[in-house]
Parts: sequence; C-alpha cells; structure tokens
Amino acid sequence: LWDFTSGSGTVPDADAIASALSHVNYKNISVSDNTVQLLDPNASIDVGAIAKGYTAQLAKEALNKAGLSNGYINAGGNVVLLGEKEDGTNWKIGIQSPDASDALVQYSTKKATCLVTSGDYQRYFTYKNKKYSHIIDPKTGYPANYVRSVTVITKDSGKADALSTTLFCMSVEDGKKYLSTLDYDVQAIWIVDKDNDVSSDLETKDYKIITTDKIKNRVTLVD
Repeated sequence: LWDFTSGSGTVPDADAIASALSHVNYKNISVSDNTVQLLDPNASIDVGAIAKGYTAQLAKEALNKAGLSNGYINAGGNVVLLGEKEDGTNWKIGIQSPDASDALVQYSTKKATCLVTSGDYQRYFTYKNKKYSHIIDPKTGYPANYVRSVTVITKDSGKADALSTTLFCMSVEDGKKYLSTLDYDVQAIWIVDKDNDVSSDLETKDYKIITTDKIKNRVTLVD
C-alpha cells in the first residue's frame, strides 16, 4: 500500500490499511525444514528487514574462512568488522546524522563486531508537508516514528539487521527492556529529536543520543 520507490507517494486509505493489517501475523507462516508455506493466501513475505544483514554475515564468514581477518564490509548502513586492526588501534565507525550526510556520532571498538542502522532518512516521501519513512509499524500499519535512527551492535549481522528494524518500531524505553531479555550480547545507540522527553547520554542542538550502559564510553560526538 505504501509507495516509497516512485518519490511521489501518498498516504493509503485508512480502511485499506486496516484490512491489510488483518493479514499481518507471523503465525500464518509455516516453516518445515526447507519448506515455507503461507497459511493466509492474502499474506506475503518481505525479507527487506534482514536480507542485507544476513548476506553480509555470510560474506564475513566466507572471508574469515578464506583467511582474511582484517578489514570490513560496508553495505549501506550495515558494517561488519572482520577482525582487529593490524596496528592495534580502534575501529571508529561513524553513524549518520538523520538530516545530513555527515556522521553525528562515532562508535569505537577493537573487536570484530557488526553494526546495523535503521533510520527514517534513506527511504521516505513527503505528503502534505509531513514526512513518511519506509519502516512500517506492524501494530499500526503506518510508518514508525518513535526514533530517528537506531544502531544495533552485536556479533551476527543478520541478527543485528532484524533487531535494528524491531527497535525502530519501539520507544527507547521499550527497546532497552526488550534487549535485556535476549540471551546474547547486544548493544544499541538511539538518535531522537531534541524535543523527545527521553533522558539522553549525549546531546547536540538538534538531537539526543542514548546508548545501552555497556558502551557509553565508546560513543562520542563527531567534531
């Protein structure tokens, strides 16, 4: 229903959105070995939220297996560090400002990891002076607008990609609670507009930046 490819999208009819939402349910997907079946004939699967991260993870594993343990993959918002830098210095990964092409903050680490960012500034359209971004909240059928971007940091790029989309459809508070339920190490960086009432770890004149506790000292503003 939402057209984010033509550049001239319009907001779908509310009744059409409500009808489409009635077919959104992961329980209508049956997976048995390598067979996937849709139990609802009006449902479909879009792997845009995970495909790039999953593919980048496979590329990392293939490169590591071939003996490459230094370098990185940059797949447009999906960054995979293959190993520690040869000179022993930190990797410094920039996270883009939501309203500019420059980096707003940077994350510093020595270890191999993956960073995936979901934001509202790459694919969107403006209709009647209001911006609509491409990540749709499955609870409402409309674009999620809790945050401007969220970056997930964990060892598996596929999981990071899925989680960044998931967290984009949650408030910062709910996102932190959700991450605390996971049984593996995963960290996150949120960027929200300055008028958001959430407590921040860093601020600029336009934005608040919030991080999970474990990486607070690894995230800095870009001069």
